[in-house]
Formats: sequence, C-alpha cells, structure tokens
Amino acid sequence: MTRRMEAMVRALVVVALASGCPLRPASAQNDDAFLQFVRDIGFGNPGSNTDTKYILKWAKPVTVELSFSARTPTKVVTSVANAFDEAQQASGLPVQYFREKFNTMILAADWKAGGLEKSADTIAQFFKTKADASEFISFNRRTGKSCASRIAFDEANNIAQGLILIDVGDADVARVMHCSARTVAGLFGLGALSIADDKPYPSVANNALATANLTEYDKRFLHLLYSPSIRSGMTEAQGMPIIRSLVQGR
Repeated sequence: MTRRMEAMVRALVVVALASGCPLRPASAQNDDAFLQFVRDIGFGNPGSNTDTKYILKWAKPVTVELSFSARTPTKVVTSVANAFDEAQQASGLPVQYFREKFNTMILAADWKAGGLEKSADTIAQFFKTKADASEFISFNRRTGKSCASRIAFDEANNIAQGLILIDVGDADVARVMHCSARTVAGLFGLGALSIADDKPYPSVANNALATANLTEYDKRFLHLLYSPSIRSGMTEAQGMPIIRSLVQGR
C-alpha cells in the first residue's frame, strides 16, 4: 500500500469511527421475525466434522491490518471502514487498526491482474500450509465472487483470526461494496450468510437486498451476540432461550 493510500485509509477510518450512531430501540422490530432471523443466520459452523451450528464470536479485541491496492476505489475503502464502525458500535467489541501485531487482515487487490498470487505469502499466514492457501486462492478465482473470507477458531469456538479478500478489479463497485460489508458482518459473528439468499430478511447478508451498510437486524443481532450471557460454542438449543429473553426484555 502506497503512503498516499495508507494516509487515505487512516483518514477514512477516523471519519468512520467518529460517525457511529446508537441502535434504535428493540421495540421498533418485530420480535418473532427477528428471532427467526437469529435462528437462521445467527449460528455458524466452525468447520468441524458436524452439521451442528454454534454461536461464534470474538473473545478479544480485533486488531486489523488494512492492505489496499492503489487501485482501490475510495467508495470501497469507505464501505469497509463504515462496516467495521457499524459492527463495532453495535457489538461493543474493541477494534484497533495499524498495530504491529494483528489477528485480522483486509487485503484488497486486483484478482484478474494476479493480485492474490502476488500476496500468496501474506495470505498463507492464515492457513496451516501454503498448499491450503494456494487452493483457497484458486477456488476464489474460479467462483467469480468479489470477496472471500477465511475465519479461524480456537478450541472454544471463539473467532481467533480473520482474513477478508476484496477484488478491486471488479468493475461493479456497488457489488464490491455490498460484498465487503457483508463479509465484515460475517467476521464479527453473523453466521450462516448463505441462508439469507433464500430468505427475505432485511440484512446485509441478503444478496438480493445488496445494501452496503449493516441493517437494524444486523446491528441488533451483533448487540445481542456480544452480551456477556452469550458464549461462543453455544448451540441453538442453548443460545436461543437466552437470546429470546434478552429480546423480550425478561
């Protein structure tokens, strides 16, 4: 990332962090519809050999390294910064940028111009082997998507690392902005994103909605997710009664 690009990223992050807005009161939402959204989207699979889905969340601050190609549209940089700000405001989870040590990387590059391959060593830091990283790169080049993510978990199903790849060579900037915000929401713990494509949920997870911002559903869920009474590794049977009580104010 050039010095000019880094300066722009830093400035946009500062602006985003200063612009956070509080959540609307929970009573503005339909509780039953929202709770169904939580059942469908709020639990994810950490990659274990089971179909069981769990609550997945961070147990420590997110430290973010931002690596943006000089070709990255300003709108995309702003979208990423805003998504992090919205998720941080909703969850209360500390997010820190430009630290010497980091557990999360946002890597924006031109995939068609070999940007992923040029960053292979950096991407490999988030995989057990370079071969795994190479397969991840090849797979995402074939899918035609604008974004990809890799999230790693510790033994307690806490999110431990996150990698987000963004294709700045995609000419559809609006699609890239939506994909970026959607992937950031997933990084914070919005679980089974793909389910939202077949559901009419007002969520950034819904590709049909194509919003570049977290919605009230997303913010409300992240606010509940990071309640101290909700723990990583909870199944739906364990987590939903607590979530229901929180939603209904009991």
